[in-house]
Amino acid sequence: MRKVPVPDIPPWQVPETFTCCATLGEGISKADASEELKKAVEDTMKKLNKRDVEVFTDGSARDGVFFLGGGILVIEKEERHSLSIAAGRYGSSYRAESMALKKALSWLQEREKEGTINLYTDSQSLVRRLEEGPTLTKTSLENEMWTEILQICSRNAPNLHNQWIPGHCGLAGNDEADHLANQGQIEDQHEVEIDIKTAKAVSKRHVLYTIWAPQNVYESQPAGIRPPPTRDKEAGLLGQERVACTDLDSRGLEVELKTFFGFAS
Repeated sequence: MRKVPVPDIPPWQVPETFTCCATLGEGISKADASEELKKAVEDTMKKLNKRDVEVFTDGSARDGVFFLGGGILVIEKEERHSLSIAAGRYGSSYRAESMALKKALSWLQEREKEGTINLYTDSQSLVRRLEEGPTLTKTSLENEMWTEILQICSRNAPNLHNQWIPGHCGLAGNDEADHLANQGQIEDQHEVEIDIKTAKAVSKRHVLYTIWAPQNVYESQPAGIRPPPTRDKEAGLLGQERVACTDLDSRGLEVELKTFFGFAS
């Protein structure tokens, strides 16, 4: 497991040729109808600089927390490249999206792709995180993405743009990336490193389901009283943990956790 990193890239080294956009224009939100969103995406893509390479990325996670997969579709002139990757046995949809984008950046860097490159991802929160710049990175994965971005812009691409697009609105590139991400879920996950944030979340789910649930902790509390943790910032996570664990056998989860973290049974 890795510690939270110190950002490698100072703000004055952020390349001017890298841009991000987490919107599709005024008045457009991901709650709009699919037809409206698709048209907004197509209009946005037309307004962007003429692109030499288009990249669609997507991430998925079973029940939002298990068996993460990433999908990458690269369109370059008449060539198409498809990639499916395992993104971890445990984690979150956000981490899966981040892993997919990181893999896409690595792929572009390794092949020294040149020209204008447009990256499309349906994770609005991920694009917003990149808009904040490298100095606010909180994970090694985010740090690695910024390193790749800097290298691509300094060596190869005169323009690198990361654009948010809504998922499941009938856009062919996004739909194909989504399919590739689902394929990535069934890839071998054992070689994928686990980060500290994910390990903590999995440990909490383990405690909730193997200790609290069998003892009926929730049912034993008076109405309106929740068991710890009670801090506001953990309330949402607590709800997700309960949902994630309802379909799991407690002993099965315990065995999986011990195996995953290398503990003896």
